[in-house]
Amino acid sequence: MLESTFGADLSHQIEEAYNLESVHGYRMNSLKMVNPFENDIPSPLNSDVYLPNQYSRLVTHPFHHAGGYYIQDPSASMPVVALNLQPTDRVLDLCAAPGGKSTYILTKISEGFLVANEVDSKRNQKLCHNFDRWGHENVVVVQNSTEQIAKALPNSFDKVLLDAPCSGEGLFRRDPEFALEYQPQNAMGFAKLQKELLEDAYQCVKDGGTLVYSTCTLNLHENEGVIKHFLESHPECSLIPLNLPEGREGYEGFGKSVTRYFPSADAEGHFIAALKIHKHESENELTFKPFKESSFDFFDRKIEGHFISKGDVVYGLKNRGAFKSSLNIKRDGVLMGVMKKKHFDYDHALSQSVSFKNDFESIELSLEDAYRYLYGHPINTPIKGIHCVTYNGLSLGFVKGDGKRGNNRYPKGLRNRFEDYSY
Repeated sequence: MLESTFGADLSHQIEEAYNLESVHGYRMNSLKMVNPFENDIPSPLNSDVYLPNQYSRLVTHPFHHAGGYYIQDPSASMPVVALNLQPTDRVLDLCAAPGGKSTYILTKISEGFLVANEVDSKRNQKLCHNFDRWGHENVVVVQNSTEQIAKALPNSFDKVLLDAPCSGEGLFRRDPEFALEYQPQNAMGFAKLQKELLEDAYQCVKDGGTLVYSTCTLNLHENEGVIKHFLESHPECSLIPLNLPEGREGYEGFGKSVTRYFPSADAEGHFIAALKIHKHESENELTFKPFKESSFDFFDRKIEGHFISKGDVVYGLKNRGAFKSSLNIKRDGVLMGVMKKKHFDYDHALSQSVSFKNDFESIELSLEDAYRYLYGHPINTPIKGIHCVTYNGLSLGFVKGDGKRGNNRYPKGLRNRFEDYSY
């Protein structure tokens, strides 16, 4: 199939690349830190993505647990580059889980806002966890169909990203078992779904805005075929030539108007198209409830901010009011924790927040003690009560101290699983 579509030379290169190791990269959380690993070099695709010398260190390092960076292969970051984001943009990520592209968007829109959607409940939980670790508050997570979002938020966004569900041919080397189960005819079913999703995405973009469509598959049906169908339905819209680094031209006459990445030593397989949207419809603005600052009593301390209570669960915001929408909102603001009868059970997400980082005392750990903490051991601390433990100034999580020792509050499901702390 590859040779009939891409020719003998390129298909041979792709097949050879399937035998190589997957490309691992990481991208810094600019609100928390700059890159501390001086020997790692930027990817030739995207200078915001670094290539690690030690991938095993990258996964377990305290900086990763603290949300200092996100692990992402370089080509997966390129749809966000194609959005050409500006600091004040209002952005929609329609299929956002697990959150790699969404967290990248957040680093680019310091004065803007992101609505991140994931319809699958388990994947939505993963998305919320990654936003919790990232620590920004200019985002809301919703769980809806794209049709529901198109009806609730038409003509509302400067930029929309549709990283569509696909057959995943570009990621076969990551999951060889998936490659063995692959059925070429599935591409037609995905293409039908992608056309429907792209139409919903179009409804959400403002007149003059940008819609980026991307997949991690290779076949023409799910890529050029979907874009051709969209442009036939909306001839007033046009493709924005991207000229992305290391990218290849498209097929079916699209040439440089779209960008392809094939599996190689530098990238996984991706397709990217950026569309300039033109429509004769009035714009709608995202709306927020008024910011009402108050002093909330958490038993052991009072914290200033805008707070939202849902039963016993409390969410907090420092800089804005709650997002107003009929959508199924899964996360808006920092998950502060759960109110009990005589105490407040602080959630780990609060320890990761950039907005609330000054509301708790902290104790700095050595690298060895940081690894011990992340494994689940108690920490020596002179501070009483709930406080944060940090490494290089980045919060890892909470401990509860008695003046000598701090009981470890790091969630068991997130802990490292090794006995060697000599990294």
